[in-house]
Amino acid sequence: ERMILSCKVLFDYALVAALIPFLVFYMVKDMNTMKRAAWYLTPPSFRKRGKAFVKAVDESLGDYIRGQLLVCSLIGG
Repeated sequence: ERMILSCKVLFDYALVAALIPFLVFYMVKDMNTMKRAAWYLTPPSFRKRGKAFVKAVDESLGDYIRGQLLVCSLIGG
């Protein structure tokens, strides 16, 4: 029973690891189409606030990643 459970978990991880590159490839390939679809699915009254929100998240996440890289560089040095 334990062996079957271990094999099932291993199979699940392998399946996810195999699917992620394909999903990322097609998401990057179709990024403009996905942006356009999200734009048209968003109600016009929310578009301006939504665009500002996405920009703010992008900036803060970029700042966080740059900060973590700086900390890693300082610790590594």
